[in-house]
Amino acid sequence: MRKPQWILTTGATPTLWRSQGNHYVQVPQPAMPAGTLQWDPWALAADGGTVVLWGSSFGPTRGSQATSARLAGGRWSVTPFSTDPRGQSRPGVPPLVGLAQGRFVATVGFPGGHVWSTAYDLTAAPPRLLGATHVAYPTGEEWRTNDWVVRSAADITTWGSQRMWTDATFTRQSLRGLCKRLVNGTTGTCPAPEWVVSAATALPDGRQVIGGEDTVPWRHEDGSTGPVVQGGFAVVTGQSTPVPVAGDPGDAVVDLAARSTVTWAITRTGTTTTIQRALLPAASKARVVGPRR
Repeated sequence: MRKPQWILTTGATPTLWRSQGNHYVQVPQPAMPAGTLQWDPWALAADGGTVVLWGSSFGPTRGSQATSARLAGGRWSVTPFSTDPRGQSRPGVPPLVGLAQGRFVATVGFPGGHVWSTAYDLTAAPPRLLGATHVAYPTGEEWRTNDWVVRSAADITTWGSQRMWTDATFTRQSLRGLCKRLVNGTTGTCPAPEWVVSAATALPDGRQVIGGEDTVPWRHEDGSTGPVVQGGFAVVTGQSTPVPVAGDPGDAVVDLAARSTVTWAITRTGTTTTIQRALLPAASKARVVGPRR
């Protein structure tokens, strides 16, 4: 039996859909607590029979507050993010969610400060801080997370970009891809391609597939820029260097989804959106050779 597929459409009227054979059916939204004037889901995560929506609710006395809604056993449960009522999505910082091993994790953006967005385990009560996913410094340096792969609340790989100064006069900034790994609350750097990573997903065998966007490697304050670095596709095994995969992501990879060794990519070129499909080879397994007799 195939696992159901879920789609959340956002905008003026956010809608949740579930695959039903060869078509999709609309799933009713969760009922919000009394006093809630508006509910805006940003993103969803699904694992087995559990679905979680991550978004914001609005009330006349507390303003906007990050809120999660969990669908399990045919029933919705709604939980406001209680660590800080100011927690909300920040413009330019994509909301990220993940559901793995029974734990629901998500990013929360806070107004002000140098750390723009942090990851929390929202299954814990109160929510448990897992680490920063998006940091900006007063000097203009920044590392930005565009997508992530959540193995568990204790093992998260984030993908995005790093912007930093490349000269002593602080007049030229470089931009390249960035990989960070949050393991038990400790952040470390992992290999990333030159191009900025815009989307990531995981294969059932543990490998990750990443997609990028076209960027320029540096930008000077006089307006000059470096040559365009073409985004691409790549496969990552463990924490090794990404291995390029053939394909043209256009201007940018918007999203990635995988099942078995098949990966679908939603790509954008100008105003045109395309869906691409790749059948990746199975992961190689170590061969055990016994002693000769």
